[in-house]
Amino acid sequence: MNMRSWLVTLAVALGVLVAPRVHGAPICFQKVGGVAGAYNQPPDWWTPTPPLGTATHSYVEDPRWQGATSASDVSDSSRLRVLVETEGSDRFLVLAVRVNGDPTGTADRLYFGIWDDSSHTGNIFSFTKSIGGTSTGQNGQQYSDSAFTARAYSRTLAAANTWGLNAGGTTPPGLPTWLKTFTRLDVCPEGGTCSDWAFRLRIPIKPGADVTADDPAGVNITASGVYRVWYQIQEASEINTMILHEWPDGPSLAESEIVGSSATCPGIPGYCFPDPLDATHPWQQVQDGGTSCDGEISLRSDQIYANTPGSITVSLSTPNHFHATPSNNRASAISGDAIKGKFRLANWGSALFDSPAWEPICSDVAGNAGSIASGANFDIDCSYSVPDPCQYKALGDGCGTGARNPDQCILVDLGASATAGPFVFSPQSAWQNMLFNGASTVTKVAAIDARGELPLAVPAPQRDLYVYIDTQNMPRARDPKDPPFNPQRLSGQARELLARYKIRLPESGGIGKETAGAIAEAFARGALSFADVAELMPTYVAYVAYDTGKTMLGPTGATMKILKQQPSFGLFLWHDGALYGWRQRFEGSTITELAPNFYLVKAPTNGVVKGTVTVTACEQPGCADAPKPTPPPTPPPPAEHHRWWKWLLFWLLAIVVLVLLLRRRPSPGP
Repeated sequence: MNMRSWLVTLAVALGVLVAPRVHGAPICFQKVGGVAGAYNQPPDWWTPTPPLGTATHSYVEDPRWQGATSASDVSDSSRLRVLVETEGSDRFLVLAVRVNGDPTGTADRLYFGIWDDSSHTGNIFSFTKSIGGTSTGQNGQQYSDSAFTARAYSRTLAAANTWGLNAGGTTPPGLPTWLKTFTRLDVCPEGGTCSDWAFRLRIPIKPGADVTADDPAGVNITASGVYRVWYQIQEASEINTMILHEWPDGPSLAESEIVGSSATCPGIPGYCFPDPLDATHPWQQVQDGGTSCDGEISLRSDQIYANTPGSITVSLSTPNHFHATPSNNRASAISGDAIKGKFRLANWGSALFDSPAWEPICSDVAGNAGSIASGANFDIDCSYSVPDPCQYKALGDGCGTGARNPDQCILVDLGASATAGPFVFSPQSAWQNMLFNGASTVTKVAAIDARGELPLAVPAPQRDLYVYIDTQNMPRARDPKDPPFNPQRLSGQARELLARYKIRLPESGGIGKETAGAIAEAFARGALSFADVAELMPTYVAYVAYDTGKTMLGPTGATMKILKQQPSFGLFLWHDGALYGWRQRFEGSTITELAPNFYLVKAPTNGVVKGTVTVTACEQPGCADAPKPTPPPTPPPPAEHHRWWKWLLFWLLAIVVLVLLLRRRPSPGP
């Protein structure tokens, strides 16, 4: 297994949060074509038709997912997208579960469960990757290609959370034909190297289906009834860590196909899964055939900036204007001041949302007045002046205390204004933590915050965090005459957007300041996504996960640490002049490099540590690694300051001896 599978991505350093819901409040999944402006067809890989037009090179990013209901983990490190497709009299759940920031490896596992509230029956399907870093190509690979293994489990009682027993005996049910036919695994679909993978499923909806059958026609969902869904991704590694991604957040650990038994799953073999009806952490309820689905108003991280598009740096001398520009996905216009935003800041780096690092700067700021047409963007403007500039200045810089960083992460929560709504926000919250920055050498301080993390079962003074550094378009060596990126990987959709916004890309060299500014402005408008910008510009992203203090049995029976993701941070870089390659470092007094681009960070429990990010653009061939920050001079050991008395004693003794010798000399004769 590739060692990197122990830490995840964003891709995205973009953070997309799912709006919190009260248990028992069903959502619904969008129908194909159910959102104004969306395509009236699904991303059809089963016919197969190629990805739509020239807009993308993979089904995972096919624009026909536009308008899908989406649920995202922290930093968008995993994302579920679902559409309900109707073909004649048949209906299907068309979905993709994608993981970002995992540079691939075998034995990563996806669990996906469906429970029907009316019939009290359900299925769970597990999928285990068999492919590491080998590209599956544009079309992905299926079960018959040995790309993955799968199992199916069933439950038929509301009273007991017992899974894995079918009608014919004690073995798990066989695999449905639809699963083997329609399911695809994507790893690096565009070739080369990548840090993401995905499973795509097309699940037939068959009311009354026998969930215990070895080859059911589909999943049992009662027409117009309420059903529940849940997924969990387990990223395993050789260094005994396991990152969990799940939606909804909080259910218990899924365990199956383990070697031996565990304390929470004592059967051999054990099949233990979260209870869809759990009083504290139930699965997400979904209304079949619902018409008022999430997505009326949405906010992405690329729609947040400070002062100028692409910036998240505060001014210490003039008023700042933080902007959020969410999208109106309704079919009709909405008043611009019908929604409001709450803005919070934290030092650039990684901080969970319960951390006291987040400083509220604007509450209940209404959007700018005016009519916002369908498909257009609101503009919520938070005006904020820094009350104490000394906090944002480094030690040694005049009055600087170093308490805060001019580079800030911006978190925005949306809501309806007092006299407007109701609205459905999805996502309701997002944060921006990506800097556009020029290089020759860039040095930034990142705050790695352990506050707000789940408490350890056994209190300890320190907390282990893990960081994976993912870079794109940043080779160690390149010819200055080479193009700044691989033009074959640039999607047709991105090309069309670049042409629309008159952004001209250089044919050779690097992305310079002028081009980067135009890209940043298009990014802030939402015209270019994070993935689009990462295709164009040198991109540095740090993905962070923390040790929960819990363990589980891995696929081989080894005990593995369970990690949870927290927000990522990063840089979009530009450089004018000759460019021969890139160097980067991530270091600090409590940071240890475990392997190239993988780091262990020792943080005080409920505390903060600082890491220094250094990135250098090589302006000459064969440049050295990024220079280490100059450490402060080391003071001499304390004992050195107290040796003076030894020398004084030595000379005093010498004088005494000399006096005694002189007194004993005989007097000279007459």
